Amino acid sequence: MQIEFSQEELEALARMAYMAEWMANSYRLGEEDRLIVQVMSKIFKSAAEQGRTDWVESYLKLDSLPSPTFEDLMASEGWIEDYNDDVFWKQLADRLAIRFIIARIGEAEYDALSPDEQRELILEENREINEKDMIARFLPGLEEFEYKKYHARKHDGPALGEN
Repeated sequence: MQIEFSQEELEALARMAYMAEWMANSYRLGEEDRLIVQVMSKIFKSAAEQGRTDWVESYLKLDSLPSPTFEDLMASEGWIEDYNDDVFWKQLADRLAIRFIIARIGEAEYDALSPDEQRELILEENREINEKDMIARFLPGLEEFEYKKYHARKHDGPALGEN
């Protein structure tokens, strides 16, 4: 099978392959999915053949892998960091919700629920918890002013009076 890509499409495909490989293998120390690496290697080889040699480095003349230049580009675009942040906060919210549910109904009763029932309870709990509630529960000494500074910095850059 042969698929034609424009230069722009091939560059987007290289980015997508890099992110897919990273998501599949970044946490698998020594147990990476070799097929995903091979597919990514083919895409990067094609990118090099189409003129993006700065994005590719060869490894033992077998694989064409992302170069440090390409990895720096991906880091500057922030896709993976944004994904990591989103996953972290969602997992934290789910784990806290499970903790609150177990405290309310007990571990045995929670474990007896079906996965669908557990998920529904977690979603309900997460709907009840908002950012301010989480800060109040886990950082009870945090004053309202500090919360506002944190919130402003998170969404709008430094809060007033900060450099």
